Amino acid sequence: FVQALSAADRVILSDIMGSREENAWGVSSGQITEKIPGALYLPTFPEITEYVAAHAEKGDLILTMGGGDVYKCARMIARALGPREENPA
Repeated sequence: FVQALSAADRVILSDIMGSREENAWGVSSGQITEKIPGALYLPTFPEITEYVAAHAEKGDLILTMGGGDVYKCARMIARALGPREENPA
């Protein structure tokens, strides 16, 4: 994960959520975050949503990836960002 995520401009990791399997490797989000320069560990979806809403800029591509209910985080971010008005130059 570290190598793949290191290619992103900005990485935010939440707590690892169990989907159908136990965390057999004993790896935490905090451990992964420490290995990715500039990565942030924000354990909850509301914390991630607040951060993204405060830092997202026009043209940013925001991806949420993971198992379990990570889709809820994507929906929260979309609601927080809301529709944006375009002002043609």
